[in-house]
Amino acid sequence: MDRRSLFKTSALVAPAALWALYAQATGVPRTSSYLQSNSFPLAGPAGGITPQQMQDFVVSIPGIWTKLNVLNFGATGNGSTNDTAAFTSAIAALPASGGLIYAPAGQYLLNPNAISLPAHCSLVGEGFGTNFLINGNGSYLIDLSAGASTNSPNLNQMLANFQISGNSSSGVVGIRGYYNQELMCSNLFGNYISGGFCSFAQLWDSRFFRIEAIGCSGNTSTPVMNLQNSAASSGAGLSLDTTNQCFFSDIHLEVFAGQGIALTQGPGNSAGGPNGMYFSRVKLENETYQGQPFIYIGGGPSANSFSDIYLSVDSATGGSPGYCIQNAGGGTTYWKDIQCNMNQANICTNFWYQDTYGADVIDTIMWNSPIGPSGAILAIAGVQPIILNGVISWAGGLTPYSGAPTAAPTSGQYYQGTFIRNIGGANMSSISGWLCTASGSPGTWRALA
Repeated sequence: MDRRSLFKTSALVAPAALWALYAQATGVPRTSSYLQSNSFPLAGPAGGITPQQMQDFVVSIPGIWTKLNVLNFGATGNGSTNDTAAFTSAIAALPASGGLIYAPAGQYLLNPNAISLPAHCSLVGEGFGTNFLINGNGSYLIDLSAGASTNSPNLNQMLANFQISGNSSSGVVGIRGYYNQELMCSNLFGNYISGGFCSFAQLWDSRFFRIEAIGCSGNTSTPVMNLQNSAASSGAGLSLDTTNQCFFSDIHLEVFAGQGIALTQGPGNSAGGPNGMYFSRVKLENETYQGQPFIYIGGGPSANSFSDIYLSVDSATGGSPGYCIQNAGGGTTYWKDIQCNMNQANICTNFWYQDTYGADVIDTIMWNSPIGPSGAILAIAGVQPIILNGVISWAGGLTPYSGAPTAAPTSGQYYQGTFIRNIGGANMSSISGWLCTASGSPGTWRALA
């Protein structure tokens, strides 16, 4: 028995069809105590059962995974009719145990600030064929915070296989989440969403795979992917905890005025920066660079990882020259295989800016363009040096380092076995680096040839 065909019918349905559906879905015979105790007797009400009664019964079955098609709740997907009510009705029909909201291929016109998914709920489309059009201005299109709090995060939500189009709206972020754990996002596409593609606060143990966002940052203060510990100093969005242990793979962000990826502490939070955030196979490509870093880390000590990162700047459209990458958060961030192409002079002051408190570990930077920054590839303002495990290669007459240490550390806590490669000073040819032979502040160091 096809559940969708039962929902679509406008005629009364014989009770036998309901029992057959239940038996098929659960394997429980029609004579079970659950069937005998539900609101419909085995014989069924006179004249049959309405589709709404059947829907109410199906979603009440213990343990059943409910899949609801938005077309069965009145959605048209024609791009001009407002389909918001159909989506909210489908979400409201889900049982507490959760389920899946299915949006077949179509153009769905949806109001901002209306669609909020609870825990154990999935929203799934049919790839590029399913397009959610933002209808007007607001704060968000899809919210993942329904019923969640900092002490009780929403669990096991999933977004997959659809695109969100800004549709000339202003200030709307595509996906917003406060207090989410074990969120899965895959095969999502954002198209000119002025308020950013996504914004999260207190996000735990989640996975993002195959995310593409083009034109999803309408101004210099709006990151494309905004990952914070806290989103507000009070009320909804406030968190005293961290965003941590999340994985991002196969990410492509293009054409953005603000930061591409931002990891920050956020307001009302003193827990440090987001930590345990792992990014791999990321391409950040910008034709509208306005001085904001492609990747920004700020807000307190943290430990994160970036590998296989490709940065490309075709042209700058305004703003003062800034940094392609800026670590202003402190702690240790691990970088591996970072490539950059830059096709316009003086777009950035320094390709890489290491702020006062950070101590990054870098393995291979490749500067592929003969046009360099007006400053240096690496600009180090802090007392803690960068640990360079690999090599930095560049073309043209660029300054490789600015402010780099010329000797072993004289302050800060270090541990035995730490190696710091010599990346500055006149003695580069004779000393390869320094090895910490005894832990301490600053520890005992030995120069290596």
